Amino acid sequence: MATALPSRVTGGYAGEEVVVSRAAICVGLLLLAVTMFVNGANMRVNSAESFSVDWQVLLRLAVCGACGLYGLYYLPATFRYLTYWPVAPMTALLVWSMLTIPLAINRLHAISSLAAFGGIFLFMPALLRIVPLRSIIITAVVTLTLFLCATWFVDHFFPAIGREQYSDQSQGRERLMGLGPPTGIGRHAALLVAVSCVAYSQRLLRWYLFLPVFVFATVTLYFTHARMCALATIVMLAVYACRHLPIMVKIPLFCFGVPLFLSAALLGLNQHRAIMSLSRTGQTDEITSVNGRDQLWKDSVREIRERPLGGYGFGCQRFVIQNQMDTWADYDPHNTLLNVTLAGGVVAGFCFLLVIFGQLWYCWQWPCDFADLILVLIVVGGLTDAVLFKPVPPATTILFVAALFWRYFEPSRDAAGSPEACLAAPAVTRSGGVATSISREVRS
Repeated sequence: MATALPSRVTGGYAGEEVVVSRAAICVGLLLLAVTMFVNGANMRVNSAESFSVDWQVLLRLAVCGACGLYGLYYLPATFRYLTYWPVAPMTALLVWSMLTIPLAINRLHAISSLAAFGGIFLFMPALLRIVPLRSIIITAVVTLTLFLCATWFVDHFFPAIGREQYSDQSQGRERLMGLGPPTGIGRHAALLVAVSCVAYSQRLLRWYLFLPVFVFATVTLYFTHARMCALATIVMLAVYACRHLPIMVKIPLFCFGVPLFLSAALLGLNQHRAIMSLSRTGQTDEITSVNGRDQLWKDSVREIRERPLGGYGFGCQRFVIQNQMDTWADYDPHNTLLNVTLAGGVVAGFCFLLVIFGQLWYCWQWPCDFADLILVLIVVGGLTDAVLFKPVPPATTILFVAALFWRYFEPSRDAAGSPEACLAAPAVTRSGGVATSISREVRS
């Protein structure tokens, strides 16, 4: 019988107290680390982006399946969190995707993709319920750091792995790849910047540990030349700075820095030169057409109109684009909203918008660094890339799902107005005005 760790009180439901074994915590953190690493790594030598079933796909599905089993084990205790706002629209999206499986153009692919996402969706509330949040943050920092270190190693010593068509020969440079496409590596670097900032603000990382990790992530992001990932990171850091910089720094920065920047932009910056500097090919059309995405978005909207209600199946977007959009050699519509709408129709798209607006509302009412910084990366990065709802959930999806539940497990900083207090109040009323403490011991 395993020795029970000291319990921690979560604020999700009337001060529920959960006592768990050491093994349950270790297994949960191990699953989190393995899933984030394995789902992001691509070890193929040729046709890295092509669709095929191999040991990598089976390993990713097995890991997501293990996460799902972990979540199912604790489902009786975590089911209520699936009904809270703004998680409820995501639950509805998942249920709707299950109902539309018969309409999918590739049912087996839709079932496997939906099972992988469902496993992560059930896993995260279980993990957040029993594992201290500080352990989850540190695990994410370590995993993302190891992933980027492995990326540099593979890119330098085994350049054939994970490589396809991402060289920028016109500029005489090559984008960092390694364990995945440059944009994917850029997203991992942006996530590392976000979680390391959260770890530093919560004093989980000292400055001498935070600075090397932060610099390493930003340097990696630079060498991927992932422009929207860089923009999302800049916006995220601006949000973080506005929250944590002293007021005596914010006021001069706003009063003098912003007008100075705008004046320089208006007086000394040539628009054509700015566009040319952002272009990889040296052509302004690359920027004005969002690297050809404008036509892809029009084609995606046309396909959505063909099947507006049920879509083409969860995770089946790649087949629509490959089969019916021959001019675009890619596998998603490069926009998160279009991606989910193409998969599940306007119902899924509406549910996703409810999730985003709900998170934005909480971002304003009850600030939470982890949830809000991840949300900024998703919203900004999702404008020109499908950062969520991939066939196998990458790190962006995993941490976004964690961000949905995060506030309900974070210790309350405002007992009068926090989401924790709001959720706890109905339980107190039903128990006759006395708050009940639920203690549950899980033994191995």
